Amino acid sequence: MPAFVLQAVARPERPERVGIGLTVTKKLGGAVVRNRIRRRLRAAVRAAADVLDVGGVDLVIVAREAALTCPFEELVRSLREAFASPAVRRCRPPAPAARSSVPSRAPSASASGPTA
Repeated sequence: MPAFVLQAVARPERPERVGIGLTVTKKLGGAVVRNRIRRRLRAAVRAAADVLDVGGVDLVIVAREAALTCPFEELVRSLREAFASPAVRRCRPPAPAARSSVPSRAPSASASGPTA
């Protein structure tokens, strides 16, 4: 996306939660500029969170310079698109395997050995 990079990592120990972090580097400007970018991204994440239906994932949003100047609606649209992407869904940890109701068969003693 032009305004940010989204990174996703599976978080199997908390399958019901989504962690979201923001990173704004000093390359983008001074503290005032970085804080403005953070505020815009936080507001956009709140607005786009309705499409975020995955759990067990940590998301990190790395801001780019365009995050400060792009229209807010475009920022929200880009976040919704990124949150709904198949790449984020692939990071979801696998569901725990269901236990089988079929009992395992143990070898019987009469079939394997000679009879006396």
